[in-house]
Amino acid sequence: MVTKFPLRDILRNKEANGHIFKWAIELGTYSIEFRSRPTIKSQALTDFIAEWTEIQEPITATCPEHWVMYFDGALNINGASAGILFITPTKDKLRYVLWIHFLASNNATEYEACLHGLRIAVELGVKRLMVYGDYALVINQLKKDWSYSSEKMDAYCAKIRKLEGKFYGIEYYHMVRDQNQLADQLSKIHSSRAAVSPGVFVQDLLAPSIIEEKEVEEVPLAEQLVLVVPSSVTDWREQFIKYLTNAKVPIDKTKTEHVIR
Repeated sequence: MVTKFPLRDILRNKEANGHIFKWAIELGTYSIEFRSRPTIKSQALTDFIAEWTEIQEPITATCPEHWVMYFDGALNINGASAGILFITPTKDKLRYVLWIHFLASNNATEYEACLHGLRIAVELGVKRLMVYGDYALVINQLKKDWSYSSEKMDAYCAKIRKLEGKFYGIEYYHMVRDQNQLADQLSKIHSSRAAVSPGVFVQDLLAPSIIEEKEVEEVPLAEQLVLVVPSSVTDWREQFIKYLTNAKVPIDKTKTEHVIR
């Protein structure tokens, strides 16, 4: 560029003069008026810098996104089991199967699935969780829309309420069963005797959560109540033992017929 050379060298340079003459002809078609540069106000300079500076995204504080949890319980002649599915913010899936080795109702099975799902979420460090289930009773009780139907359900809810305090945010949603197929399939793996797929975590539940974690003070064996039968009271089994061993019967005919029958 000619602007890099001293002015005297430009004027004495024939090649440079030719270029300047051509520029003058080209620019002559435009109405160009030369004025001295006025004072640039600070705001104008700020606007100029802002307009030509590369726009950068603002740095936002890192905030963990919501995880999603689906749960479902299954109860049939082969026993009870539950399935839990987590979907991470990066769309990864974590699958869990719970094998329940104790007698449980439909309500208890669903509550065990939800309760253990929240425990797993706490262990994973999840802080924001959206919980989906297709069992209306459990979801509406957790949302406090329905009252508790029994003391057992109340105990399960109390356990879940304690876990809720470990989250920054947790929400419960009811969904139809057709939309909860993945968790439903996991819950039926045990009852169908199907092979567990790789990547599925299996956990055995040997006792109900509301019993194994019940915070009660154990009473020493010596202080437990014992039923003592006074010696003056005749054991009701004695008359049957005498009849079977020695063929002895009571004096009263009615009692005799009763013992024989």
